[in-house]
Amino acid sequence: MSGRRSAKRGAQGAPDHSSAFDLHLLSALRDTPATHFSVRQPWDASICSDASARKRFMPGLPAPQRLLPPAVPEREASHPEAARMQSRLDAAGAKFARRTKHVSWDAKETEEKNFALFKWLKIIERGPWDFAVSRDFLRARLLGLGAGDLLESISNALSAKSTATLHTRAGPMIRYLAFCDLEGIEPFPIREEVMYKFFYDMQTQVAATFFKSVLSSLAFGRFVLGLDSAVLALDSLRVKGLARKLYLGIRRLQQRPPLRVKDVIRLELICTGDIPRSALDVVMAGFVLFMVFARARHSDAQHVSLLFFELDFRGDLPAGFINAEVKKTKTSFTVERKTKFLPMLAPARGLSGKCWASGWKAALEKENITAGEGKPLMPSPKSGGGWNVIPQTAQASGQWMRALLSDGTDDPYLLGLGTHSAKATLLSWLNKKGVARDVTALLGYHATKDAGIGTEIIYARDAMAYPLRVLQELVDEVRDRTFRPDETRGLMTAAEREAAGVRDDAGADCSSSSSEDEECPRHDEGAEGRVLGPWAGRVDKSKIPDEAVMARNETSRVLHISREEQATAFICGRKITAAYEVCDAHPPVLYPRCKQCFRSFLESVNA
Repeated sequence: MSGRRSAKRGAQGAPDHSSAFDLHLLSALRDTPATHFSVRQPWDASICSDASARKRFMPGLPAPQRLLPPAVPEREASHPEAARMQSRLDAAGAKFARRTKHVSWDAKETEEKNFALFKWLKIIERGPWDFAVSRDFLRARLLGLGAGDLLESISNALSAKSTATLHTRAGPMIRYLAFCDLEGIEPFPIREEVMYKFFYDMQTQVAATFFKSVLSSLAFGRFVLGLDSAVLALDSLRVKGLARKLYLGIRRLQQRPPLRVKDVIRLELICTGDIPRSALDVVMAGFVLFMVFARARHSDAQHVSLLFFELDFRGDLPAGFINAEVKKTKTSFTVERKTKFLPMLAPARGLSGKCWASGWKAALEKENITAGEGKPLMPSPKSGGGWNVIPQTAQASGQWMRALLSDGTDDPYLLGLGTHSAKATLLSWLNKKGVARDVTALLGYHATKDAGIGTEIIYARDAMAYPLRVLQELVDEVRDRTFRPDETRGLMTAAEREAAGVRDDAGADCSSSSSEDEECPRHDEGAEGRVLGPWAGRVDKSKIPDEAVMARNETSRVLHISREEQATAFICGRKITAAYEVCDAHPPVLYPRCKQCFRSFLESVNA
């Protein structure tokens, strides 16, 4: 009846309110928090929320879909396929990040640093008189000269160390403490016979790199925190011998292969608009090209604090460089290097003969992405559009990059590529060309005494003038095809090809895959729970309902939560599959955790 009435009203020219309803629904979806994206209907509440009752009274509703596709740049609108174009991040299988509720990158890093300090506090509390940092604190307290608490003293001692280093060094120590608790042995002071028994009993249960990590943690404790007794294990011949014996079983290192010439050209054409892609893809392609031409790691590129473009279009080909100041780099070991900006420069004239830098600059301006302290150069995109204030992970960037490079054909070479392939590309070409070692070291930001390169040269901008000319000449030769780095050895230069009578035959390029030996995370999590005790970070455990179920991703070990045992999806929206390991009880240590799942359970903070 209602259907006939609607048809009649439409025939008489009455206004159709369906478009108004669609606008209202779209507004509701936009204003709904990301963790509650699904609109709750009346039958989803109270007694009608029972699944069997829903099935009896009404048919199932389709899953909600994102109504607005990712934005498409205006310059692509004329392309016939632009209307249906979406970001290649979807094709890569990666998931858009949700809204982060104004949690800054610095705040996220601060919580991770606090958890790392908490680990070391619990370790040192097991033997406070065996660590110099706690021994000095206790002596000062006995003399009435105490200042601050023990955690603050530990924090000061570790202030120059990165968060990742603190977590990496604490993990093996926690495993050692858990072993001592099971054996009923005092862990401190370190004794050679106890450490050897730990190695001997654990050799069949750990990865090949674990004992080497234990020795690194002992050295860290000795030289950074004053664990003097660690020297007994570090000097033990049988302890070191057993560590070497197990380490020999490691898988041989296979480095990430560099990008090919056609891969770099494809990314440049995405930035220039010759290959139409969404605005998100242009930002990502430009970020990868910046890593390629600036020879930058993914983490270094994310910490760019200042970015400006010096471009020149007076000639037939574009000229100029992208100038960047990097605040934090992986190789900043000393305090002096941590307080200096590392200048990075990337040529704006690439392999396509077009200015990829201007296209990337326009995309950054359109998306309102600016470099600055505490701001990642490549933030993670939101599911509803826009960008978060936290950086995109290297894993997501690798997936996105491989999707951008794929042309729809089955190319096995792409499977081995990762974000480190970008940094390795030009350095690989320089080595294939036979460029002097000191020039290559400078372009790779490597300080080597053998080559006479110190940190003062790397951090001086003008010292890079000659190496950058060599780099630009190499790029021009690759563009002109007088040097072909993807050819087989002996056929890369024009002279070599002419001598061999080879003209345009393309050689096959060798590829290899990257592999890492990882410790079993389950053992670390169990040991952390027994040794550290409960740690929730910013989570208020009283807000978590008792019927909530937690599960960890088998690969990433990220902790997710669902509101009930019969749920088919986590609070963040990810489906519960066999890729997740359900926890028997709520873990005592809530780390690492899904920020979307735990957002509503965080402690209240002042806005």
